[in-house]
Amino acid sequence: MNPLNRLISHPTHPRPDAAAVTTAFTFGRVTQLLAGHPLLPAIRYRARLEAARRCSGVDGVLIDPWHLAAVLAGLRLRLNGDSAAERGGTFDAARLALDVYGWLAEPDPDQEDEIRRAEAAIAAARAGTPFHDVAFATRTWVEAGKSRMAMRAASVRHWHKHGLLPQGVPLVGAASLAAGESWEPETWVPRYFRALSNEADDLLLLVSRLDHAWRQAREVVRGGCRATSRAPALIDLLAAAPLLSSSAAAEALGVAPKNAIMILNDLAKRGVIIEVSRRAKRLLYALPGMAPLRAAVVGPKRPDVGRGRGRPRLARFDLEEPQVVVDPPPPQPALPRIDIDYSSLDAAMMEMEATTKRTRAALDAMFGKARE
Repeated sequence: MNPLNRLISHPTHPRPDAAAVTTAFTFGRVTQLLAGHPLLPAIRYRARLEAARRCSGVDGVLIDPWHLAAVLAGLRLRLNGDSAAERGGTFDAARLALDVYGWLAEPDPDQEDEIRRAEAAIAAARAGTPFHDVAFATRTWVEAGKSRMAMRAASVRHWHKHGLLPQGVPLVGAASLAAGESWEPETWVPRYFRALSNEADDLLLLVSRLDHAWRQAREVVRGGCRATSRAPALIDLLAAAPLLSSSAAAEALGVAPKNAIMILNDLAKRGVIIEVSRRAKRLLYALPGMAPLRAAVVGPKRPDVGRGRGRPRLARFDLEEPQVVVDPPPPQPALPRIDIDYSSLDAAMMEMEATTKRTRAALDAMFGKARE
């Protein structure tokens, strides 16, 4: 049965409030859109970055989700700031965000035990609907001083268990636990539903942007490639992965590493894809929508070509630059949905997961030794 029908027809909720009805409708739109969506891995990845940003911000730590993306990919994070404390704060925030991301994506054994206890609390709530079960269980759980992230991760599993969202897509209602919010049930429960609905609306916008960027890249590549070219298949993999190294691309496409590098370099020169890692080895490629990740990464120090000893000359800049006004592009019609076989995507996703595990293990070892 549709979750909205269950919500309306349940005897304990004969007249559901508008926030609950809106949430059920919005969840239904998300479920319908993501069912069998070819870009689901990339959507889940970007949604987790955004969920980590929301949860960390509500819990008192402001982060840049692209800093978290850099840490997840094992890249050197650009530490901005005028002092060592500010630069260290950027890294600490990214490290804490990585812990939040771990709760949602791959919890450790201790976190898994806490999540299961939160799942049991949701099951015991028996408030009448899947939405009300989570709302009242969350309120009781947080009131008892237990882990917010455990309940958030449990709610994500709860949505999937009841067929409300695909597995691992995080909608957690983070804004409802912001400081200063009223804690009275009559006020807080609708606030929780509105927070869920707002997150679902943002997710719909994210899916639209990712889908449009993918289709644009496909159209550009399709116009200048031979019928036997592997470039369109590579675009499909990059859209779904969403970060891809040359070795993972070669394995996924079933081509030699040298050929994969040639295809990647050609697409990068044409501006269809970008290189985001700023490295000489293990380059990572993505669609242009991942450009903020490149800005969050610092590359290795290299000497300027042709520069000798001593200070470089002062560059001269014009004080006034001409202003160029560019007309906005005309709106483009929606393209029909494309179904892609992503059976070869496993290699790319396994590489990303292995990199994330190594990064978390290295950070745990580093800060464990520091605490000792």
